[in-house]
Amino acid sequence: MNNFLIICLMQLISCLSPNGTKILRIGVSISVSELDPYYADAVNAIYLRTQQFNNRRDLIDDNTKLELYNLENFQQQAEVLKNGVVFTKSDVLAIIGTGWSSLTDLLLLVTRNSQIPVCDGGSTSPMLSNKLKYPNFFRTVPQDSAQAVAIVGFIKSNGWKKISIIYSNEPYGLGLATQTETECAKNGI
Repeated sequence: MNNFLIICLMQLISCLSPNGTKILRIGVSISVSELDPYYADAVNAIYLRTQQFNNRRDLIDDNTKLELYNLENFQQQAEVLKNGVVFTKSDVLAIIGTGWSSLTDLLLLVTRNSQIPVCDGGSTSPMLSNKLKYPNFFRTVPQDSAQAVAIVGFIKSNGWKKISIIYSNEPYGLGLATQTETECAKNGI
């Protein structure tokens, strides 16, 4: 997880041109829930890494400081949409996004025209790779096609000739199901 945060922050910094700006404000729209402590840890790690970046003059110049603008989304679509609107109307230069493909899809629809870069380390849907629809999105994890290759490898290793795919009808589920079906067809399953 820490590598994801370092990569996100370094890529965001490299995308930004401060031109004398003293504070680079980065929006954070990650769900924090007692049901999923992974994302609470992620937000804490982002704050820790931001502090570390601000203390390392070899990464950013003396006149620049990273600042986080955290808006929790509670895994709710309405919150993500609201956060996207708030970010586009603020001085946020980049966004570390939701961690969920379906929520990232919504955030990107709101931020698309503002051209604010959105970096995400959990949204793996192949649909998000469409640069015409999502020109401001990049991720630090592979898309679902890598998972599909592994799934089909498991199917082949068990000698199964037919399978059924059950998926959720949202970007992550649909993307993974589509990629798995394509990989199965390539492998005669």
